[in-house]
Amino acid sequence: MRSILVTGYNRGIMKKELFVLAIGLCMIAMISCATAVVNKISPGDTIFVGEGDLDITGALGGYNTIAYWLPGDDPAVDEWYYMKKISDPELFFVDPMEFMGNSGKWYLWDGKSAGEVAFAVDEPRISLQILDAATKEDITNTRVRQGSEVNFRITTNMYNATNRAGYSPEDTFISLTVNTPDGDSLPGIVCSDGEKVSLRNLPVDTKEWYWIGEGEDHTVAAPGGGWNTGAESNTGKKIYEAGKYTIQATSDLNGMDDLYRAPDGSEYIGKTATPVKNVEIFVSGGGGGGGSL
Repeated sequence: MRSILVTGYNRGIMKKELFVLAIGLCMIAMISCATAVVNKISPGDTIFVGEGDLDITGALGGYNTIAYWLPGDDPAVDEWYYMKKISDPELFFVDPMEFMGNSGKWYLWDGKSAGEVAFAVDEPRISLQILDAATKEDITNTRVRQGSEVNFRITTNMYNATNRAGYSPEDTFISLTVNTPDGDSLPGIVCSDGEKVSLRNLPVDTKEWYWIGEGEDHTVAAPGGGWNTGAESNTGKKIYEAGKYTIQATSDLNGMDDLYRAPDGSEYIGKTATPVKNVEIFVSGGGGGGGSL
């Protein structure tokens, strides 16, 4: 057996490596604490098909089985339609194979009778509209003159996840992807006040949410303001060139963007992602506005 001589130099290296390892573990713990809140499910919470690694311990209250009754059936009288035993309540997957089509309340089950509601299951839904910020008219898949201001409206039922105990604005899961005519993705967009507003990790907490709201109220579109399609750089060059821009909203609520895919393996349009929409910016004199693309 080979022996290892631990010199002062070796000990220094070992201490340094242990220190780096300790820092890494602390960072992992901090990240886990920061991202675990939206995973923790309380009794009666709404969870969505495709969510993974949920901690439903609190929702089970010591039970290890849940059951589902068809709409109109009475859990106190009628037989359950679907029953599921929970093997690992700290790593629960809302499996589409089991929960798709079984939306509604799931009850605790002791083998003989139904208990309280553990949680409700719903299919995720998300849609997107592109709006003229001045008129609030829907301009999705049409054209706007360079210099017009544009806003976005996201409609989703996944805002319910923000009602989970301990949720904070940092636990965001919906983003917008805006691609330029050249295919570059924009992390943020310059608005009418000259500030660049993020398109990532948006705090969508209502059914209808406007990217640029009225003050802090995103349930109402700002009266004007939004993406300034005529914004200029410090050198006077237009930041947003003429051409077609594509826009899409997506949700990665607890990994559903990877875990809940369409039958062909693509992203699930209407559930975890919206159809890709577009708006074309044109320069005055470069053709009339309006018209579907």
